[in-house]
Amino acid sequence: MENKSFKVEKSKELFDRAWSTIAGGVNSIARGPHGGVIPGTHPLYFEKGIGSHIWDVDGNEYIDYLIGQGTLLLGYSYPAVNEAIIEQMNKVQHTGMSNELEIKVAEKMVNHMPCAELVMMSNTGTEVCTFATRIARAQTGKMKMIKFEGVYNGWTDMWMVDTLYDPVGVRTPKGGLEHAPLNGVIEPGVPQNVMENMVVLPWNNIEVLETYIERNHHQVAGVILEASGVGGVIMPKKGYLEAVRKLTEQYGILLIVDEVKTGYRLALGGAQEYFNIKGDIATVAKAMANGWPTAAICGKKEYLGPIIDYRMEHN
Repeated sequence: MENKSFKVEKSKELFDRAWSTIAGGVNSIARGPHGGVIPGTHPLYFEKGIGSHIWDVDGNEYIDYLIGQGTLLLGYSYPAVNEAIIEQMNKVQHTGMSNELEIKVAEKMVNHMPCAELVMMSNTGTEVCTFATRIARAQTGKMKMIKFEGVYNGWTDMWMVDTLYDPVGVRTPKGGLEHAPLNGVIEPGVPQNVMENMVVLPWNNIEVLETYIERNHHQVAGVILEASGVGGVIMPKKGYLEAVRKLTEQYGILLIVDEVKTGYRLALGGAQEYFNIKGDIATVAKAMANGWPTAAICGKKEYLGPIIDYRMEHN
């Protein structure tokens, strides 16, 4: 229904202008035309946010129920965060060296995240999830990683394998399958051989996971999951997470809990605290900084320690 008092002309003008210099007009598919006030036409462009409210370039005010896609735990322009950022910017920016603040952050993470004995800082969720798999492979000597259907763990080649999209080259039925594995490349330019070491299994089906691990545990380095389920809305069935934890421990497979969406949101200790499950490694990202670009990987000393020691020896 057309709302004559609702004007979005400036947003439309900006989108038309963006096409001449930005590929596809937007820098992320999440910001595409489907997110506009009239889905499929053009996106909205925003210029200000305070608390839970944001304003577009045409002056329209909205309540952002997603709060920056879930990253702004304290809301837009939270005074204490802004003041801390400005204070640090006035002191020093990027030096390529160390700072006491990173120690303070790590100490807080060790105090609150269930599996955190050591911490390593980074910038994005994709980076820490990718590095977590590298640790799993290095520590186990195995290469295959298990992820779950419909879960986004990052955008590098290794994660562009799934079943809920229209894959390039391999078509799999929508809605999932009752057997394993479920693999299909879903992004143009991603080589098919990434599927050699990535396995996609249906969520909430412990029988499939158990069968696959029993047959292939000698090849599986780790299982990565979002404890809150697919997209944070398909919650784990009762006993499912406990069964996953038991399986991974039984077969010497590292359990990686992707806390990019859940860290500090479901609880101070993230989904691990909320669901009472302890991973071997966990990843968190910009929600830990109220939307600013930072991330971290944390985990048990027996897994992160050797990696850090190796880096120090070969640096």
